[in-house]
Amino acid sequence: MHAAHPIVVELPEGSHRICHCGETATPPLCDRSGWNQCSDAAELTMPVRKTVMICTCAKSGKIPLCDGSHGNNTKTRNHRPRRQPS
Repeated sequence: MHAAHPIVVELPEGSHRICHCGETATPPLCDRSGWNQCSDAAELTMPVRKTVMICTCAKSGKIPLCDGSHGNNTKTRNHRPRRQPS
């Protein structure tokens, strides 16, 4: 998972594993499928449901969250997250 732009995702309250191995079928969340269980996954606990930006460039000081260190985050580019189809 090494791209130039963060992944914008709405996460429900609770604990989440953010995958960094690139082998998950449900990026950016670790699905623990197959033999590789993403030993490099970062744990992220959400106190409430919230839309967040997940870092994909590995330059953030707040991994797994994007802090704009790469210069391509959606806040600095005034983009809005896409809505998922119903």
